[in-house]
Amino acid sequence: MKYLAPDEIVHLAFRGNGWTFMDPMLIVTDRRILRLRDLGFGKWSKRGEVAARDVLGASVNRRFLFGTVEIHLRSGASFRVQYNTGSEADAFVEGLERLLG
Repeated sequence: MKYLAPDEIVHLAFRGNGWTFMDPMLIVTDRRILRLRDLGFGKWSKRGEVAARDVLGASVNRRFLFGTVEIHLRSGASFRVQYNTGSEADAFVEGLERLLG
């Protein structure tokens, strides 16, 4: 993938599967978290990134038919991705919390 350095290690990935086919993907590496957007036809764009040291944690926020995975940052900002498969969202957040712990 063109957004990763050759020696960067991917630990986790979570693809939003909410209301549109263009929901973003979160990729957790040994250095940072990337937020990517599917442009269709195999094309992706980078929508943001944050250094791993700036991540405080993550949470799953449930709603009626969907929810969000939220990455909490030291700056008070966050990355959010909608989902509709709660078990995958839970597994991603648990994995990220283990990496941070």
